[in-house]
Amino acid sequence: MYPEIWFELGNYSHQNFLIQFPDFKSGIIDFCRDLPADQVNELYLFIDRVLEANYDGDKLAEIWEDSGAQILFEAQSAEAAFEVTKAALKKCRLDDT
Repeated sequence: MYPEIWFELGNYSHQNFLIQFPDFKSGIIDFCRDLPADQVNELYLFIDRVLEANYDGDKLAEIWEDSGAQILFEAQSAEAAFEVTKAALKKCRLDDT
């Protein structure tokens, strides 16, 4: 169900992630900065599909946790985390052109 790049993002989202970067979006941009364009696109499309599925916050939090990330989100903030991740990946896609 999950692309391999989803687990790579989860591994990158370690416990010091929010200390290392000024904000969550900056950390995601740093993650995708050195990725090949096809992997950025694959992750972007995955996030887009998850958001378009209109899952509730609990399911989104579960999907996020399944990535293996050490940063976890409560149900009420999970959708925002996915939206910020999507926006960061969109920026990476645009920067890559």
